[in-house]
Amino acid sequence: MARKIRAVRRGLGKGKGKGYKNIMGKDPKVHSMSAKGMKQPQRIKEYMLMDRFAEENKPKRKYPNINLTQQEIVAVDSYLSNDFSEIDTFNEDENGVYRIETKSGEEFFLFKNEERAEEYARAYVREMLEDEPETFNKNFLREFIYISDTDKRLIAQDESDNYVEDMEDEDVLEETGFEDKYDDAKTESQKEKVLESARDELSGRKRDEIYGELKDDPLNYFTFETGIYSEEELLKQPFIQIDVDEASKEAINIDGWEHFIGTYDGKSNKIPKTKLMIVRLN
Repeated sequence: MARKIRAVRRGLGKGKGKGYKNIMGKDPKVHSMSAKGMKQPQRIKEYMLMDRFAEENKPKRKYPNINLTQQEIVAVDSYLSNDFSEIDTFNEDENGVYRIETKSGEEFFLFKNEERAEEYARAYVREMLEDEPETFNKNFLREFIYISDTDKRLIAQDESDNYVEDMEDEDVLEETGFEDKYDDAKTESQKEKVLESARDELSGRKRDEIYGELKDDPLNYFTFETGIYSEEELLKQPFIQIDVDEASKEAINIDGWEHFIGTYDGKSNKIPKTKLMIVRLN
């Protein structure tokens, strides 16, 4: 006779056997209610209630969208309230620069630290040099204006050709010292060749001279020596280039970053007990 196999594992529900001690409820009443879909009340621990109370009663952060610590915000608020009036708007742009307007209408730029302020000022000066270079002092710009080598050669050649074309034949011969060769020529054709050689000689000399001047000081050549352009016109010419990186660094070194941002008085102030720097715009 075949042995009957038991359908239930030994020790099931009695705490015996690994992995099965939770299959059957220990309390028949609880098990019965759970089977009917009735949930048992859960015990809320005391520390959970305390955390919830603390979160609900936490002081509301002023200007929650501003990426500053609460201590920094309080310091800014206190600084402006003491010297001006309460803050009306406090915004942060995509570059991490803060713009503030008080209720009495004063506007300010606020920076995380002086390094960030100087970086912002340099970017601003660089943009000004690219868009409105004529607003800068010409003596300052002279050190940073340049023309590419290709453009220098093309301009020098055009200028020298025009210079020679406008001269009388006698002047060309005199300036090159070809007068005797011209006089010794027997035929008109020979004289024409001598004159052509003299023009080429003079054009080459003038080309090298102009090239050197364009290399050394293009502003002086175009505005003072030849008067071809005014300073404003020259700076708008496509062949004129400005080393904006070096020029912006030097501008900040000379005038200070506040000069370019603090449009009210060109000064900056440090917010007490922070690294924040503030400048006034109006």
